[in-house]
Amino acid sequence: MKKMIVMGMIVTAMAVLIGCGGPPQEEIAKAEAAKASADAAKANIYVKDAYGLASMAWNDGEAAVKAKEWDKARKAYADAARQFDEAAKGAPAGLDAMKKELTDRMLEKSKKHQEMEKEIFPAMKKMTKDDEAKARKLIEECEAATQAAEEALAKDDLAAAKEKMDSDDIIDKNMMALVPAKK
Repeated sequence: MKKMIVMGMIVTAMAVLIGCGGPPQEEIAKAEAAKASADAAKANIYVKDAYGLASMAWNDGEAAVKAKEWDKARKAYADAARQFDEAAKGAPAGLDAMKKELTDRMLEKSKKHQEMEKEIFPAMKKMTKDDEAKARKLIEECEAATQAAEEALAKDDLAAAKEKMDSDDIIDKNMMALVPAKK
């Protein structure tokens, strides 16, 4: 009888150790699948904050696995899976919001460029040759950046559209710095 109790305790202890003795493969697989879904939805672009939280949970899971803290790893990967799922679901709305923001920004840029033309071309007559050459080069760069932003926006490459609009903002600022101050 004593022998059976001891054997039962050994079997129970081994079952506990085997069950808790390794990385939480199921949670890791779920988190990997959820991350792949979020990546496919470009959640890292359209819902950066949500994706960032999910990535932090993922990193916590990896750190817990390295430290062989299986319960922490299980929880972190489960959190990561849930957060990546939320990010993937939120990505379409984030895309729509970003597209609207960039479309509105493009319209504002068009108006701003028309106003700038009214200032820059008359001012070029008063510029030194070097400043006039700089202004003409900046105008070309501005036109190229605007065209590239419009093309990227038309292709729904919102990251590239934003990058080109940001570049155009810098060009605009440099161009206006060449305009002599009004007296």
